[in-house]
Amino acid sequence: MIRPEDNPDKTQGQEKSSPRTDFYIGTCSWSVEDWRGVFYPDHLAHSQWLTYYAGKFPAVEVDSTFYHAPSESMVKGWYDRTPDDFRFCLKAPRQITHEFGMGEPEAELKVFLEVISHLKKKLGMVLLSFPPAFHAHPHGKWLHLFLQELPTEIKFAIEFRDDSWDAPRFDELLRKHGVTRVWSDKGAPGNLRAFHHLGQTSRSAYVRLLGETSAQFDAAGHPLHVYSSLMWPRQNDLDAWAARLGYMEELDEIYIFASNYYEGLATETAERLAERMKLPIEQRAQDWHRHLSSDASQRDFFE
Repeated sequence: MIRPEDNPDKTQGQEKSSPRTDFYIGTCSWSVEDWRGVFYPDHLAHSQWLTYYAGKFPAVEVDSTFYHAPSESMVKGWYDRTPDDFRFCLKAPRQITHEFGMGEPEAELKVFLEVISHLKKKLGMVLLSFPPAFHAHPHGKWLHLFLQELPTEIKFAIEFRDDSWDAPRFDELLRKHGVTRVWSDKGAPGNLRAFHHLGQTSRSAYVRLLGETSAQFDAAGHPLHVYSSLMWPRQNDLDAWAARLGYMEELDEIYIFASNYYEGLATETAERLAERMKLPIEQRAQDWHRHLSSDASQRDFFE
């Protein structure tokens, strides 16, 4: 968790959020091989990447759980390798969000939540990302019933990828169940569509800076780029997000996650936005690395 620096200056010409708002900024995944030698030191073992990452950013979105549910031992390992104030937001398995109307999503969700409960206080939110084929009609009734089954002790965020959900009545439905509506920026640079419908449905915000995913792969599904540098800078877009989020004084927490597809290097996107919002991630890195330096088993971080 980080908060804006205590600075009387305005951020990008805007007022800062209230000091009580906790910001959790990071990337969609921490295990990206293209980041070796760019974000991660060349010599650093892959098993140490999460610990290194957690020294830079206070949160991560784990997208791999969409494809494969983690084991209990894996989740406990994540917990042990990160500082106390770190947060994990996990993408729910596709059996829950992409097979609506089939199977038993409530049972699948229960098993998933039991495993990730070992994150304890480090569990930030569970992301329910529905596909473009999930439309308000005819799936509105299914969603209504599904939300009734969600446990209230866990925070959920829902991402819709179809415009039929952009209506006040669906915001009210999420608000009734305390579920956060995800704000996704998945258009081309300069596309203001991301700001078309920013429904606020809880005391949290969840922002995904995704970019144009359809332009990242060839016809065979192979990546077209190496994600090791800033390829599509979005200065104006980041300025707009910094200004928008800087006014969210009424929120308790804000999660922000960047994808490689947004600018070409997710870690740099997160750093650029943090700088605009005056979030002191550099100080966080110094504090965490100072803590690690007292542990001989972590010497690889400092060689």
